[in-house]
Amino acid sequence: MTKSIKLGMSMQGILLMSYIVTALMGSQILSNCLSPILLVGAAWLIDREITIKNQKNIFWKSMKWMILVWAFGDTLWLVEYNFLNGNPENNLFYSYLYSIPNLILMSASLYYLYKKIAKWHFVQVFADFILLLLIFVLIVKFSLLPHLDFSDMRLGEIMTTGIYVVTDILILSVAGTLFFLSIKGRKVTENRVLLIGIALFPLADLLYSYMSYYHFYAPNNISDVLFMISLSMIGYASLIDEGEEETIHVSDDKESVKIRTRGIALIFLLPLISFIFGFADVMVLFKSVVLIGLHHFVSTYFEKVEEIEKLLESVRMQNELLEIRVRARTNELKTSNETLAYLANTDTMSDLPNRYAFLNKVEELVDSNAPFALCYIDINRFKIINDIHGHEMGDQVLRKLAERFKDIDNEGVFAARMGGDEFGIICQCSESLEDLNNISNKLLERIKLPLKVDQYVFSLDASIGISKYPEDSESKSQLLKYADIAMMQAKHITIGNKIVFYKAHLSEKIERMNQIEMQLRQVTLEEEFELYYQPQIDINTQKLIGAEALLRWRNSELGAVTPAEFIPIAEQTDLILRIGKWVMKGAMEQLAEWNRTADSNLKLGINISPLQFDSIDFFTSLSELIEETGVNPNNLDFEITENSAMNSSTIMEEIFTALSGLGVQISIDDFGTGYSSLSYIKRFDIDRVKIAKELIDNIDADHADRLIIKAIIMMAKGLGLLTIAEGVETYEQLEYLKTVGCDEIQR
Repeated sequence: MTKSIKLGMSMQGILLMSYIVTALMGSQILSNCLSPILLVGAAWLIDREITIKNQKNIFWKSMKWMILVWAFGDTLWLVEYNFLNGNPENNLFYSYLYSIPNLILMSASLYYLYKKIAKWHFVQVFADFILLLLIFVLIVKFSLLPHLDFSDMRLGEIMTTGIYVVTDILILSVAGTLFFLSIKGRKVTENRVLLIGIALFPLADLLYSYMSYYHFYAPNNISDVLFMISLSMIGYASLIDEGEEETIHVSDDKESVKIRTRGIALIFLLPLISFIFGFADVMVLFKSVVLIGLHHFVSTYFEKVEEIEKLLESVRMQNELLEIRVRARTNELKTSNETLAYLANTDTMSDLPNRYAFLNKVEELVDSNAPFALCYIDINRFKIINDIHGHEMGDQVLRKLAERFKDIDNEGVFAARMGGDEFGIICQCSESLEDLNNISNKLLERIKLPLKVDQYVFSLDASIGISKYPEDSESKSQLLKYADIAMMQAKHITIGNKIVFYKAHLSEKIERMNQIEMQLRQVTLEEEFELYYQPQIDINTQKLIGAEALLRWRNSELGAVTPAEFIPIAEQTDLILRIGKWVMKGAMEQLAEWNRTADSNLKLGINISPLQFDSIDFFTSLSELIEETGVNPNNLDFEITENSAMNSSTIMEEIFTALSGLGVQISIDDFGTGYSSLSYIKRFDIDRVKIAKELIDNIDADHADRLIIKAIIMMAKGLGLLTIAEGVETYEQLEYLKTVGCDEIQR
């Protein structure tokens, strides 16, 4: 509600109270002046509310013009009575003028009743309206009509009197009907202020007529006060009206019937009160009772008819609803079954068949004894896409890739997504290895095609493992296992397409790895592991300067297991952390003993796995071991392979810097066999480069290796790093290394 309307309401209240006070005090001039102002204010409230709500409401527009017509009449009355010294009471023009608001209010009230009632209430509401109408006619006929002397009245007076009486009775009947409906347990609350305002108007009009015909009416008396209150309340009511589209809905419960019965009883109060105050006689009371009884009979009859119709309609609707539900349930079950079948056999992310459908297809082919090849495809380094661009981008890449696999189906190939970045292919189109190899290469070509997602272009690669039925196995589970083994082997290929056909020796290799892992998990380190030390010598002085600790394992079941076999497995299973702590402790105890007993300053190289660096207790354990063994940190040389350094992150840089702060030296092991990039050497705080044994072995025969060694040494000297050659075994190797300026050798 706007401030202007609130101010208008406040002013309207002040004007109404002022008018009531001046009218009751008998001040004609003030009352006549306040009356049109008050009415214009009420019309303004209605107009402002219509404008704000942007309504095309016929009822409220009619109310506005009714009040304005009344205000116009009061204005003319003011001018003639107070300024022209005329007598408006004897002027028939005012009777005609003031009959217009009656007609407008009657028409608007009937329209309001029509808009408020749902069509299926018409009979009942009509019965209520007729009952009230007849009772009001009886009361008015007894109290007013016998006292009218039409012989002394002019035709115009007779016409206006008839209009007043008829419109007053109709308006009262409408207001009573609406009020009666509003107490019958309806969920919608009627605008009570409006109903009271409408009801007061005909009551004031009838009171005016009664006082006028008994010749004790005076302007601005109680009837005029009621008129002003009525019209002001109609103005206020416009602010709380809920709109003309609202309808009243009947409640069908038993409580509603009780409320209705009490409502009918309230109607009898009208003739009873009229009888008490002398406006009705016994016959009016009797006739009212008869009308109420007749109304009750008619209402009961129509309620029963309506109840039966509702029951029949309810049964019909329930039958229709049941049929609809049965059809809907049937369709729902059909759709659900189709959906379940789709979900059971389809990977919803890629829209390819899923692992379940893939396994069913394999089983179907095995049962039919149809030859086929089974391929496992794994997208290499796909985790990087997820880590850098997020899993949502990774899913989009997989969807794009899946579209390429869908086309393969036209070539007699069944493609499915097994999960993650793995796909499965069943090929029935050929039995020869050459054809299968061609198909696999075509698959890789499709995968390697640039794949664009949004503004990014991805270049993918994959590893493919292939097993064949029935050559490799006639068991579904074995075929799947063999294809997976072949795919894992394909991942180790560094040159060319990563495609591997299953061979029996691959299973032996996997079995060997499983045995190593099982023995590692239950190994007693002190009993089976042993540290050997490979000496390191200054190439110029030929003096011993230190050693590298080498781990050896002899198992009671497996025999001697090389570090090349068990170290990668230990790193994959995190067992390297336990082994690494044991190696560090044993090596540092040995170094402390050598330097203490021989009064020397030997250094010791210890190989450290990147997983040890990532361990949260690495520095704590290192500090405790240094303190426990009494080793000088400057004599410790931690070795990390070149490939590990290349794949490390910014965290590794921080770790190297922290180790350097402790005094521990860092060496890059096996330099020259991997990427041999200068970028990570500049990034990391390292002290020594260890030239790989593979390069040293070929010094005598391979001129290229000699040039590589020379370049490594020159690069290291340029960066201020020491160089040490691994596996120096011959005099020729030693002499060449001296010539190119190598600092140390390891035998």
